Amino acid sequence: MMVDITARGGNDQIESELLEVLISSFRVNSTPKKIPMKAVSNLGKMLSLILPKNVEKIVLVVSKDYLGSEKSFVESTKIIFPSASVNVLFSHKLDKDSLLAYFK
Repeated sequence: MMVDITARGGNDQIESELLEVLISSFRVNSTPKKIPMKAVSNLGKMLSLILPKNVEKIVLVVSKDYLGSEKSFVESTKIIFPSASVNVLFSHKLDKDSLLAYFK
């Protein structure tokens, strides 16, 4: 599934249509946590530091440059959040040096 995301400065903005899909379909918080990819040597550990312990859903949005890597993103997240539903979406516009984590 390809989606478009626009990241602006420290306040990440996405198109209203995508935000609507994230909130209505995935029912996640509309404010993402932005993570630099260079800090993702251990994604699960990084997410455990910035997300609440009791998250039910996690949607990771990464650059289309990472197509084919979704399994590794899901597996490393499930190690720390085994009961959470984890989805990975790819963006045409998101910088390959950033990852956005939406959660509920």
